[in-house]
Amino acid sequence: MAKVRLHSIDALEMVLAGNKGETTREAAKRTNAVLAINAGGFFSHEGNMIPIGITVVNGEVVTFYGSGTDEVFSFVGFNDEGQLVGGHIESPEELAEKKIIHGASFLPTLLKDGEKQPIPSKWANAKQPRTLIGHFKNNDLLFIVIDGRNTGWSEGVTLEEVQRKLLELNVRDAYNLDGGGSSTFYYQGEVLNRPVGGERRVKTNIIIKE
Repeated sequence: MAKVRLHSIDALEMVLAGNKGETTREAAKRTNAVLAINAGGFFSHEGNMIPIGITVVNGEVVTFYGSGTDEVFSFVGFNDEGQLVGGHIESPEELAEKKIIHGASFLPTLLKDGEKQPIPSKWANAKQPRTLIGHFKNNDLLFIVIDGRNTGWSEGVTLEEVQRKLLELNVRDAYNLDGGGSSTFYYQGEVLNRPVGGERRVKTNIIIKE
């Protein structure tokens, strides 16, 4: 878990990997990052990794299609002031209006304005590895990775358990990012968690630089 206060949006990036993806560690080392977590979901098509839904990198809308625009899915991004912005996005024009610089998609939204958001029943009670992002009332960011599916180490957590803990921490808005084998927390040259199945290649990572 890391609490981050951004002094400049230049310290944060959404890093997009090539067609074959890259591990969070590789993305962090490539960009000289201090901190990194995996970000949005992805699928494979003809051997290439494709990010789901809405993906924005350096102000460019890389993808805007498919399940990322479904109300169940959530866009999670950052505006030009480094503030966390998320939820359902209707159009590329809305991204421009909100001045989104970076972002990716997964599901679901966990908290909005300090209130629990509904979680579809099929996801509510499954214990899994999790990658989470949120912010506080003062806009400080919170990055959390929780291990799971790892006998003798961690069985994971449910999304309802996550909601309760985030409220205890006084988090205002929070979103669930890609979890499972993708969940990775990198800090100062090391992966600090134990990704189930080893470090997985993913399509997008959020990185923080000094």
